[in-house]
Amino acid sequence: MAIIVEKIESGERYILVGTGFAAYESARPSMIFGNLLPSEKQGTSGMVAVCDFEGNISWIEHQALRVVEIGGFKPEEILE
Repeated sequence: MAIIVEKIESGERYILVGTGFAAYESARPSMIFGNLLPSEKQGTSGMVAVCDFEGNISWIEHQALRVVEIGGFKPEEILE
């Protein structure tokens, strides 16, 4: 049962392979206090692994996709 997703902006379709969660954190010395008070950035992002018609796997942020088909049915047909 394949799940087909579509990139919202471009309309490109992919097969959903899996999901993941990306987290990042970085620190660099501040200009005034150096390593005593570093400038830090951190965040998280939900990611989706998809493959194209050639089988190439890519990671795309979950907000950029929508589900258009699950096993040959549209989501609204399943949820009725």
